[in-house]
Amino acid sequence: MLLTSATPARPSYLHGGDGVQCIADGASSALEFATHLNHQVDQYAVYGQADWTILPKLTATVGARYFRAKVTNHALAPQDIGDWFAGIVTTPHVTQDDVVKQHKVSYNFALRYEFDRDISVYARVASGYRIGGANKSESAAKNFGITIPGAYEPDSLWNYEGGIKASLLDRKLFLDWSVYYIDWSNQQLRGTDPTGAFSHTINAGKTHVKGSEARITVTPATGLSLAGGVTYTDATLAQNLPAAVLAGGVIGFKGDQLPRIAKWSFNVLGEYDAPVT
Repeated sequence: MLLTSATPARPSYLHGGDGVQCIADGASSALEFATHLNHQVDQYAVYGQADWTILPKLTATVGARYFRAKVTNHALAPQDIGDWFAGIVTTPHVTQDDVVKQHKVSYNFALRYEFDRDISVYARVASGYRIGGANKSESAAKNFGITIPGAYEPDSLWNYEGGIKASLLDRKLFLDWSVYYIDWSNQQLRGTDPTGAFSHTINAGKTHVKGSEARITVTPATGLSLAGGVTYTDATLAQNLPAAVLAGGVIGFKGDQLPRIAKWSFNVLGEYDAPVT
C-alpha cells in the first residue's frame, strides 16, 4: 500500500530517501507511509469415498475429506501510520508476522433406494467448511496499541437432506424434489475493536437454514426441452450476534432473517437443439 498526500510532506516525516524516490518516479508528492504485505495460503487435502450395495436396491455411500492449511501474513513497515501521526521517523520494522495452521475433516453419508430404473429416493448427511485466514488489519492496529485477533478459524456446516428423483412417461418427464436443513456455525463475520477504528474477521454466530427445491423437465419432442424450478429458503440467526459485530454496524438478533437471501426463487428454461445441415 502506497499513500501520498495532496501537498508535499514535511521533510522530517520522510525516511531513507523514500520521498525523494517517489518524486523521482513521477509521484506528485513524497511518501508518507507504506506497508509491504506478503499474504500466502498453502493448502493440502485428501479425499476418499466408498459405495456399498447393502441390498440389491439399497446403496450406502461414505466419504471423508481432510485438509491442512497454512496461512502466512508478513508485513514490513518502512514508516508506519503511528510514526506519521507522531511526526517521528523510525527504521523499517516488521509489524505483523503471523503463521496460522488449520486442519479439518468433512464427511459425506448417503443412502439411495431404487424402486426401479426410473424412480429412486435418497437421504444424505454431509458437512462442509470454509477455510479461515489472517487479519491484515492487525498490523495497523498494533501501531496504536490496539489488539485484534491475528487469525480466524474455518466456519462449518452440517447439511441434512432427503429427496426423490423420477423419470416418467417413457423418460419424457423428469422430476427432482428435495428438502434440507443446514446447521451453520462459527461463521466468519466482520467485527470491530472496542474503539471502532479497525475492522477484522471473527468467528461468531450460528444460523439455521430450512428449505426445499423442486424441478421439472419435459422433453415433448426431439430436440425440445422445457424446464422449471422453484426454491424456498428460510435462513435465520439461531443466536444474537456478538457485541464486536454489532459495533461494526451489522445488526442481528436471534430469529432475524439473513440479508440478501430470497425466500422464494424461480427459474424457467426452454431449449431447442437442431442440426444445421
